[in-house]
Amino acid sequence: YANGTNLVEISQNGADLSFQLGNDILTVDPTSDYTMVNPWDSWHHWAFVYDNSAQLMQIFLDDKLIGSNSNVVYNPSFQGKLTIGDGELAGNIHELRIWEDDRSLGEVVANMSATLSGSESGIYGYWPLDEGTGQLAIDKVRSRNATVNADWLLLPGGFSWEFDGTNYLTINSTNVLIDQETDMTIEFWFNGNLTGNEQGLFGNGYGD
Repeated sequence: YANGTNLVEISQNGADLSFQLGNDILTVDPTSDYTMVNPWDSWHHWAFVYDNSAQLMQIFLDDKLIGSNSNVVYNPSFQGKLTIGDGELAGNIHELRIWEDDRSLGEVVANMSATLSGSESGIYGYWPLDEGTGQLAIDKVRSRNATVNADWLLLPGGFSWEFDGTNYLTINSTNVLIDQETDMTIEFWFNGNLTGNEQGLFGNGYGD
């Protein structure tokens, strides 16, 4: 992945989930937010938000704000591909969305179970994962189709990417999605295995 001031990374290490922008990192332990009805090993919706003008990063789990950091300045200069999974991730992801604005908790909750058209205001990339077969996941916004190096998993309501700890997915774009003047929200549904090893869910390319 990218590193230093260029880094955008979402990772899991045991129960902890981390959101990193440049040299700033926000780590949360959502254990207390899981319930018997919706335990850790069920599907959860995650949103990772950065407000550039407020210099604020936030993490939403389902319908809650569970962590925030202030005075965060992200000034990237790197451009590169986005990668989902790092070859070590064990879990499933679907409904990946990237926005060019800092979505509020209310906006995230209102749309997290909806299927979008790809023409919504502020949306930058949307991979609904409704193909179920093949090696491409279609981006409904700007055709930044993703190359699937993972298996498809059939779900009651659709499909997801299934990562087994050896595979990954890359988004076919030579341009960075987040720059130094952009707000952003990265959101997706995730069902993962809690392990003692760090697992990369999302990152911006390889190299510096």
